Amino acid sequence: MLAKPMHLVFFTSYTMSGWGSAWGGKATTAWRTPKFWQNLAQALEGACFDGIVCEDQCFIEDMYGGSIDYYVRNGIGAVKQDPAVL
Repeated sequence: MLAKPMHLVFFTSYTMSGWGSAWGGKATTAWRTPKFWQNLAQALEGACFDGIVCEDQCFIEDMYGGSIDYYVRNGIGAVKQDPAVL
């Protein structure tokens, strides 16, 4: 055994906004269900991962058209979820 074991941590996001095309299947909405996160945690546990980090952001972009309108209207890039509540 190593003196300092390596820890594996999975980094993910709360959205799959880039998977909005037809080939994305149910991935575009499955992330919203508790079952998705339970399956992910069980799969990572089986692969001996030590943790999961879910990124979030605290702003809404304004790069497209110089306004937040597009992002708010389409639900893209907004603050996603607070892990404390999950």
